[in-house]
Amino acid sequence: MFSSISKIDRRIISVFSCIFVAALTVLYFDLFSNSKVTSNQPVIAKTIEITNDIRIKQKDQFDWSKSVLNNNLHYGDQIFSGSNSNTVIQLNDGQKLKIAENSLIRFDQKQGVKNFKIMFGSLTAQVKKNEVIEVTICGEKHKIKATNDDDILISNNNNCIAPEIKLKKSSISSYLPKKKNKIFAQLSQPAPEVVIIPKKEPVVLKAPEIVKTKIVMKPTTKFQHIEWPAVPNATSYKVLFMDSDNSNRIIKTVETKDLFYDFEPLAEYNNYTYKIEAVGDMKDFLTNTSVAGTIKIKYEPIKIAKPETILTMNARTSDQPAKIVEQEIKWDKTPRAAFYKVEFSDNPDFNPVTETEKTKTNALKINLTNFGKKHYRIKSYTAKGKDLSKSYQQSYVDYVKKFDLSPPQISEKLKNQSFFFQNTDGKFIKLSWENTQIEKAPNHYIEISNTPDFKNVINSFSTKKQIIFLNQSIIQGKYYWRVKSYSPTVISDWSETAVLKIASKRNIASEDK
Repeated sequence: MFSSISKIDRRIISVFSCIFVAALTVLYFDLFSNSKVTSNQPVIAKTIEITNDIRIKQKDQFDWSKSVLNNNLHYGDQIFSGSNSNTVIQLNDGQKLKIAENSLIRFDQKQGVKNFKIMFGSLTAQVKKNEVIEVTICGEKHKIKATNDDDILISNNNNCIAPEIKLKKSSISSYLPKKKNKIFAQLSQPAPEVVIIPKKEPVVLKAPEIVKTKIVMKPTTKFQHIEWPAVPNATSYKVLFMDSDNSNRIIKTVETKDLFYDFEPLAEYNNYTYKIEAVGDMKDFLTNTSVAGTIKIKYEPIKIAKPETILTMNARTSDQPAKIVEQEIKWDKTPRAAFYKVEFSDNPDFNPVTETEKTKTNALKINLTNFGKKHYRIKSYTAKGKDLSKSYQQSYVDYVKKFDLSPPQISEKLKNQSFFFQNTDGKFIKLSWENTQIEKAPNHYIEISNTPDFKNVINSFSTKKQIIFLNQSIIQGKYYWRVKSYSPTVISDWSETAVLKIASKRNIASEDK
């Protein structure tokens, strides 16, 4: 009798049983799991016949997997057939292709165009009349068009020593380098005609003619439409935009197949120069176009909301200082402006500019500390400091002292008086005015100067009357005088300036001679 199985034997049997089951699992995974891996690429074909060793490598995967019937093929997938192995693949349009043994093929299917890359080996594909397929063989890409429904054989069995592209019965047309023309042959029976067109040499293309060469656009317009007519033999067009202020600065380059382009201006540039180059299938183009276009962004002048502002302060005396007043100035926004500069001056010529303020908004608050006019102007700029627009209006804020009393009035006939004497001086000259508020300010103060700005006062008088007589002698010449009324508690502003002329009759007579 056989001895019973020991516990150690049982453990050994159990361990080897587990190893056997694990090996079967790995084998199953190797045979079937990879075929179920999905791809993100579109499906372009499936396997309908398989003989022996056929393997597939998806574009998204690193490993090869064994192919099974109805295995989906995706864009970018590769298929390999071993010795004594082949497969038939059906494309989405129902057409079939057969891959021979010892072949490696990649499928780069495009929409409406079959595309095969023959690493090595060969395949036979069905093609329809006027159908175009693309074949990459020995590093060269060929476009092939059959004149009839046919079968095409593509092979690379000798490491690119003698690659072949053959049709059974159709004529073919293909763009090829001349050195590769020998690839084309006939499969079994003579074709009625074989037409092989060598690849075209690069050509110099005509310069595009721009429809509108001078474009003026508003800064609020988002896009500018540029168009040009088609150029013979051009496959696309290259549009270059430059800064008009610096032609060496290329702002943007675009390549398009359209005969137009919608350009969006940039905030930091105002004026552009652009040109269009035609590009051929060999990327040949005319480097210097005969016609260039310009785009000028026209900014409207800055409009100030209230160009003339007058502020008043009531005053009882001429010595009363000005109160500090805050005043806001506003203006219309400039499209695409990043900031504004406001320049101030005491005169409308802005010579000199006394103060400059910078703001990002279209408003600014200023403090008025003294009486008089404060002229200002506004300029807008891009973020890089380029001018956009400016104001042209004469704009100012006038801070005026308003007296409680009205100034005395000088009649029109007394504003410009002439007195003639026998000698070169004279006296007893009469000056008069009218004070309508005599009860509030019974006193009057008169100044006489030989300059209209009264910086050189030669005489002054005080009186309660509304008339004075100049008793002292006054040398002939031209003088200016003014008057104001006052009381211990209130004072008026100066009257208008009047002119006084003293002349000698002797001088007049000598001038007449």
